[in-house]
Amino acid sequence: MLKLKSIDTEIVLRALAIAAIVFNHAHDFTHSGSFGSGGGMTILMMLSGYSFARFTLEASAIDRASAKALRFGWKLFWPSALLVMFYFVARRQFNLAELLFVSNWLSVNRISIFPVWYIQVIVQMMLGLALLFWIPWVRESFRTRPLASAVCVFLLAGATRYAFPAFVWDTAYLRHQLPHLFLWNFSLGWVIYSCLGSHQAARTPATITLALGCLLVGMLIAWSPSRSDFWLLGLAGAAFILISRVRLPAMLGRIAWLLSQATFVIFLTHRQVLATLIRFFPGSEYRPLFLFIGALAISFAVWFALEAAVRAYRSRHSELSARWLCDTFLPHAPSISRR
Repeated sequence: MLKLKSIDTEIVLRALAIAAIVFNHAHDFTHSGSFGSGGGMTILMMLSGYSFARFTLEASAIDRASAKALRFGWKLFWPSALLVMFYFVARRQFNLAELLFVSNWLSVNRISIFPVWYIQVIVQMMLGLALLFWIPWVRESFRTRPLASAVCVFLLAGATRYAFPAFVWDTAYLRHQLPHLFLWNFSLGWVIYSCLGSHQAARTPATITLALGCLLVGMLIAWSPSRSDFWLLGLAGAAFILISRVRLPAMLGRIAWLLSQATFVIFLTHRQVLATLIRFFPGSEYRPLFLFIGALAISFAVWFALEAAVRAYRSRHSELSARWLCDTFLPHAPSISRR
């Protein structure tokens, strides 16, 4: 358990990001108000962009970029939509804009307890990127000049984040929770991947400097230095760029890996768990650390149970399929024993 084990920095940062989100929201539920520890969302957005680039922006996959963007958005949309409908029923309220995943353009008020705005932003972003990568010359540009193309998208998105609220439409009342204002954060992950993670790029002082420069530009454009988002994104981004792997005790490495796998389920369920804990444990609204640990542990347990159920179903389905094939095409073969 204490033996040091090497683990990808991306996995560690994803685990820390979801823990930071739960920690911040645990303080939101207390009488002390927000603790001001935001920053987990912006780290997750950067890591999501990095993952998108890894599986979509490689030259061998770029022709399928539009389809992959839609698939990426769909995988986030349908579980979130089911949860939105659950809250409609549970709270006996209905909002068509929230059901259609466009309420982030209208109001910050939500019926759903989980941060549905974040899913809305990414789903809308995926629709826009699907249209972008449908254009042949855009795909060709990413195929032949991936780093330059990623930097161009990032700079255009950064300029939009800076200029749009100032000169076109001040969306502060919507907390700037719109896809074109978060594209810089998502495409920052593209830049980091193109500089350091792709097969075409080598980790050199020039690429490291470029990645750090884009990180600093994004921090200054989007977040005030008085906000924790500014500092957490800076620290996480610098660690991601400068350190490819970290050595942790085996137990901590395993915990980080499991939390990174459970990130989406924890994200969807933790606020409901927080509300439930406060309801059933009087006085817990004054104990944010208890709420944080409880919400993180219970949300992780939900993921673990779902994962076990899915694995059991797949195993059972595979066994039944094998038995059907055997009985159909090899009727005289020995039957497959039940597990």
